[in-house]
Amino acid sequence: MGNYIILIRDNGIFKIITYCGNFIDFLNECKYKIYFKIRVPSFLVFRRKLKISWYKRFCEDLYFLHISGVSIIDSISIFKQNVENSKNKKMSLFYKVIYDKLIKGNSLYKSIKSTKYEFDNIFLSLIKISEETGNLSEILKNLSKYYEEKILINNKVKSSLLYPTLLSGVLFILFNLCILYFIPNYVDSFQSQFSNLPSYSLVFINACLFINDNYGVFLIIMLLFLLIFIKSFRVKGFLTKFFLKISLFRKIYFKYCQLKFIQALYYMINSGIDISKALKIMSSIKSEPYAIYSKYVYEQINQGFDFCEALKSAKIFESEVISIIKVGEKSSNLNLSLKNIWTGCSKKYYQIMDRSTKLIEPIFILICGILVIIFVSIFILPLISYDNFSHIWEGI
Repeated sequence: MGNYIILIRDNGIFKIITYCGNFIDFLNECKYKIYFKIRVPSFLVFRRKLKISWYKRFCEDLYFLHISGVSIIDSISIFKQNVENSKNKKMSLFYKVIYDKLIKGNSLYKSIKSTKYEFDNIFLSLIKISEETGNLSEILKNLSKYYEEKILINNKVKSSLLYPTLLSGVLFILFNLCILYFIPNYVDSFQSQFSNLPSYSLVFINACLFINDNYGVFLIIMLLFLLIFIKSFRVKGFLTKFFLKISLFRKIYFKYCQLKFIQALYYMINSGIDISKALKIMSSIKSEPYAIYSKYVYEQINQGFDFCEALKSAKIFESEVISIIKVGEKSSNLNLSLKNIWTGCSKKYYQIMDRSTKLIEPIFILICGILVIIFVSIFILPLISYDNFSHIWEGI
């Protein structure tokens, strides 16, 4: 998988096109001569992403229209007209592209993929499989439920991270106020007293003044680092490994991965996909934390290991979960077992999140307190020490 800029020749005219996906698939589909290709780093690629709520609504509406006997082309036409009435130009163009492709005889999968949006791999894979198996209605129903539950999980995670996020935002604002206003004013007022300050205070003040003088460059560098952090999976992987050393974070993270893994696997198997193919699709979803574990389990199965043995060696699945899956395999009722696990795991995960949220709040308050103490010790206390205070008093 990658993002490419490709130069092709179509009827004697050179064209530059972009492609996102496996380049081998592009070679198999391309009918034109390729002159060169450039692979673009992922953090430089900005493709629009659709909200999870859109996936839920799209699958739900298309499911009801399909079981009512409305064709795919007519359904997309209805979506297009509804969006045009709401004067949403971007989505109107989006549905127009899909509709035009369908009219030309393309499949729903190829029509959706031809748009300029980046789609969830599970969504694309299941749409493709549904058209191959003729089981579109059932798969759309499962996808609708999958995204509905995904919204519930994400909302729970967001609510638990609301307090730390707000506190981090306040700290960022205070940091900028110190750099841009507080410290420069202190420097102007007490510059004659700086010779009496300890070396670590001078280093801190000089660093703040340097950032203040080059604030535009500093802001650009910080934004670039933030962009790389958001877009780069390597950076995310490094940070994840770092935080996994913390017991509380590791427990929450493994529970979250297990929950999302079971959820995705349940809906894919319920849609008629075998375990091996489901794991392969799940391992390709790099944005999901369970992707690396799906890939590991998939490789273990290909090497001849049993599914439960592969889960056990992944070291994130609870023994109780593996036991229930084993019973489900033996009774040929794996789907029901996964559903029961999903119901139980989600309740446990929400309880852990609630307890962890209550613990995170005092930890963040403690961190803020430590930062304030460090700032006061380095900058404020040396300025109001006895010697400096006497110099200031004499000046008055």
